[in-house]
Amino acid sequence: MPMREPYIVGIDLGATQLRFIAAKSKTGEIRKSGPEDKGKYFFPSPFKKMGEGFLIDNLLKKIPLHERTSVYLYEKLNIFLKKSALKKSQVKAIGISVPGRILPGNKFMGANTPFTYATKDRYGNYGIDVMGTIKREFKEIKIALDNDCNCAGLAQGLYYKSLGIDPHTTFYITISTGIGGGGPRRDLDEVGHIPVDGGFPGLIPRCGCGAYGCLEAYASGEGILNQALNILRLYREDKRMFKQFETYESMRLNKPLHLSEKILVSHLEREYSRGRQLSTKLIFRKAALDKEKTGFDPFARYLVETAAVRTAKIIVAISYIHGLERIGIGGSVALENPRYVELISAEVNRIFWKTPHILQREVKVELSPLGYYVNDYGALSLVLDHKDIDQWVATMKKLANTKNETFMTFGHKEI
Repeated sequence: MPMREPYIVGIDLGATQLRFIAAKSKTGEIRKSGPEDKGKYFFPSPFKKMGEGFLIDNLLKKIPLHERTSVYLYEKLNIFLKKSALKKSQVKAIGISVPGRILPGNKFMGANTPFTYATKDRYGNYGIDVMGTIKREFKEIKIALDNDCNCAGLAQGLYYKSLGIDPHTTFYITISTGIGGGGPRRDLDEVGHIPVDGGFPGLIPRCGCGAYGCLEAYASGEGILNQALNILRLYREDKRMFKQFETYESMRLNKPLHLSEKILVSHLEREYSRGRQLSTKLIFRKAALDKEKTGFDPFARYLVETAAVRTAKIIVAISYIHGLERIGIGGSVALENPRYVELISAEVNRIFWKTPHILQREVKVELSPLGYYVNDYGALSLVLDHKDIDQWVATMKKLANTKNETFMTFGHKEI
C-alpha cells in the first residue's frame, strides 16, 4: 500500500474565527479540497461572545475551564482533517499562531483574551493552554506555538531573504480590526498597544487592552471608525468642546484645519445624522485616496490621513530601536486599501528625512509581498523543515503573484 503524502497543518486562532490550513510538507503547496475552500476551513473562535459568556461555554460545559480552549481546537482539527480527507498519520507537524504573548508552558495571553480560561503560574502570569490536548493526541510530531504576527513576520522574512534582504531587518504589521506586528527576531510584538501622543485630551480613546491612547485605539479599522463616531458626536452634542478640539488639531498640524467646514459637507456626517450605521469601509471609500484635489469627502480624508501619520510615527520609532529596514503591511484595511500603505510610507520617509543626517536611514514600507497568504504561511512556517525552505519560498512566490479574488475574499470579515 503506497505511503500517503505528509502534510503540515497550520492553526490560526483569532478573536473572531479559528482557521485551519494544510500544506504539503516538502513543497508548501496548499491542499485544495474543493473549488471554494482552497484548503482552508473556518470555525468560530472559541472566544466568540455568546450571551453572557463565550462559545466554548455552550459547547464544552462539562470540561474544566482551563482545558476548554485546547479541547475545542483539537475537536475542530479532527473535523478539518476529515473534511480534507487527511489521515492523522499524514500530519507531520502542526504550527499554531495565537493573538497574544507566548508564556512559559506553551500558554498565551492576549490583550483582548478572556482570563476565564487561563491559569496562573508561580510568577503570577495568566496564560491559556491551547496545545495540551493536541500534544497528547499527536505525541510523535513537532508542534510549535507563537504569536500570530511573529508567525506572519517569519513567513514574510523567508520571502525577503530570497530577495537578498536580511530577514532580521524585516517586520510585519497587520492593520485590520486591530493592529499587531512581529518579525523573525521575535523581540517585538503588540505594537498596536504602544501609546501614541498628540491626542486631544477630551478624545483619547480607551483600547480593548484597557489602556488609553494605544495606536490600535486610534488607527486600526475599528479605531478609525470609533474616532469618526466620537468626533461626530462631539460636533453635534458639544459645540464648545468641539471648537477646542478643532483649535487643538490646527495647532498640532501647524496650519488651519477648518474641521467644522469639512464635517459640514461630509457624507459621513449626513449618514450619522440620519441614524445610519457607518463602517471603516465607507470611511476609506469616501476618503478616495486615489483622488488628489477633488472628489473625496474631506472629513473622511482627514480621518485616514491622521491614522496614517500616527501609524508612521510608531513605525519610525520601532525602526530606530530595532534596526528595521523593510516593513511589510498586511491585514484587511491595508490589503483592501493599498493607497493607504503608500500614504503611511510617504509619511515615514518624510519623518526620516527631517532628521539630522547622522540619523537618516532608508526604511521601505510596502504591502506585504505575501498578501492574503501571509497568515496562512505564518503558522505553517513555524514547523517547516529547513531543507525544504527554498521550495516553500518558490511556492509562496507563485501564490503571492496569483490574483484569485474568490480566495482573497473567502471568509473575510468586513469591518
